[in-house]
Amino acid sequence: DPKILFYDEPSAGLDPVSLDSTRATVIDVGINRVADESRENGSRLAGDVEPEAAEVAGHITPVPGGVGPMTISMLMTNTVRAAEANL
Repeated sequence: DPKILFYDEPSAGLDPVSLDSTRATVIDVGINRVADESRENGSRLAGDVEPEAAEVAGHITPVPGGVGPMTISMLMTNTVRAAEANL
């Protein structure tokens, strides 16, 4: 059974066990700033899906850089369509 999971939570942390060895494609929509003392500013951006989920999932979108470009593209497309409809 192919599955696609869209995941967006108020905080990071999709447990890889919840994927139940499905080899699902996970679309990680969330973005969070998490503490990372190895970084100069003390934090980094992370998605909602735990990195360990990559061992179970078939594919996972990267964060940052995954759905952001698509979101911007669709926003611009819809803006142009709305403007054209009002001409």
